[in-house]
Amino acid sequence: MGPKLVFITSLVLDDQSEREESTIAILAAQRDEQGVDEFWRIDSPLFQGHFTGTGDLTAALFLGHTAKTPNDLKGSMEKVISTMHSVIKRTDELS
Repeated sequence: MGPKLVFITSLVLDDQSEREESTIAILAAQRDEQGVDEFWRIDSPLFQGHFTGTGDLTAALFLGHTAKTPNDLKGSMEKVISTMHSVIKRTDELS
C-alpha cells in the first residue's frame, strides 16, 4: 500500500552544528517487489542564495535516471546530486 518510491528534492536538517559547512540533503526511499525497503540520503554543500527551479530540475533528473535504471536508486541519486551541484555552482559563479 502507498507509493513504492518517495523522493525529497532538498532538505536542510538540524544536524548542521557539527559540520564545518552547511549542507543540503536529498532523500529517497523505495520498496522493491519483495517488500524490502531501501533508504538513501546524500548531502551536498549548501550554496548561499536563492536558485529558482532547482527542485523541478532535481525531480526531472531523478525521474529520468530512475526510468533508465530503476533498480539503482543509489546510482540515480548520485548522478542527480552531482549534476545539481555542478549547475548551482556554475550559476553561483556567474551571478
